[in-house]
Amino acid sequence: MAEFEAQMAALRKRFAARAVADSGAIRRYLAKGERDALRDLCHGLAGTAGTFGYQAISEAALAVEEAVEAGAGAEALETLSVTLLQELDALP
Repeated sequence: MAEFEAQMAALRKRFAARAVADSGAIRRYLAKGERDALRDLCHGLAGTAGTFGYQAISEAALAVEEAVEAGAGAEALETLSVTLLQELDALP
């Protein structure tokens, strides 16, 4: 069991490091209006974050993904993305 916990801790650490890159990508996608890329990134992020116990990130990413799919405007996406970015920035 200790080995599993160590592996999960390592994976959580890699996830947190990847969040920095994801934050930058989210900002770029928003700035360039790349809705499909934003949706795809948030889809993956929602699942991965949930797997590692980051429920708030998972929910925020899902909200952005669903907003893109619903055809939300740029302002709505920006607002939802701010919440997601704040959660990502708060990772250790």
